[in-house]
Amino acid sequence: MGSRQVRCSQRDRDAVESVLRRAYEDGRLDGVEFAERLEALHAAKTYADLEPLVRDVPHSLPFLDPVIAPGDKVEQQRGARVPASRAPRRGPGAVLRTVLIVYLIVLVISATPWFLRPMMLLVAVVTGGVLLLARTKPGRGQPSA
Repeated sequence: MGSRQVRCSQRDRDAVESVLRRAYEDGRLDGVEFAERLEALHAAKTYADLEPLVRDVPHSLPFLDPVIAPGDKVEQQRGARVPASRAPRRGPGAVLRTVLIVYLIVLVISATPWFLRPMMLLVAVVTGGVLLLARTKPGRGQPSA
């Protein structure tokens, strides 16, 4: 029995559904194609059933041969080929957290007596720099997600 005839798991089906949703959101599939592929996905039993559903859309599913769109840069992530456009992004929660931290720093500095403000500002800048450096992976120059 070939590996394509091995039965797929629900996790595999979920991964394919995620690829199909992204393709639909990117405009690679119209609503009818998306619905048809989802229906076929729910009936899929083996990897051979999954492969035609994502054959013509970019993906990096580890159990199928990856499909990379022209112009996508490929980077190595946990041993799998992943388009750079799918790199993890910082969500709105991270932005909100940063804004709140800055707000708290300003609040603390404004509540301190005038003669301690330069010292508080120095501490805030140094702490912020240390936190920023701690979030950066060595040798990559990009914040970790």
